Amino acid sequence: MTILAGRMMGMFLAALDQTIVGTAMPKIATTARPEHQAWSPRYLITSTITTPLFGKCPDIYGRKPFY
Repeated sequence: MTILAGRMMGMFLAALDQTIVGTAMPKIATTARPEHQAWSPRYLITSTITTPLFGKCPDIYGRKPFY
């Protein structure tokens, strides 16, 4: 039960993170100063690249070591 709760919490936080950033991005892009906008493209690109990798690697090498 503890393992299941941990996995569910990890998935929930990842989904929540994507939801918040996706919703807040237009507001950040229009109102923030340039030094505050620098993280947003880097964050989105990194997230876009790593999501499929972290989805495929456990399929190849097993889920336990990656989680």
